[in-house]
Amino acid sequence: TMGSKAMTLAEFSNALRILHSIDYDEVAHFIDRDFTTPPAGSSPWMQFRSDPVRYFLRADDATQAKLWAIIEARQPKKDAA
Repeated sequence: TMGSKAMTLAEFSNALRILHSIDYDEVAHFIDRDFTTPPAGSSPWMQFRSDPVRYFLRADDATQAKLWAIIEARQPKKDAA
């Protein structure tokens, strides 16, 4: 997690990789929008899959927070020392 320290290049790169690898089931579970319908056409799922970064940047604060929670859950844990 970032805490009060700036995110490193490696952490930022890893966060982008995680964002690109989020699965449908993770998004359907964390996002309250219409991700529960089968992915098709221009559904939110297809918009997310075609460009996760753009989707994240255009999402409302609540959706961004849910996506960030998925990313943070997969980030390597730093030592407490």
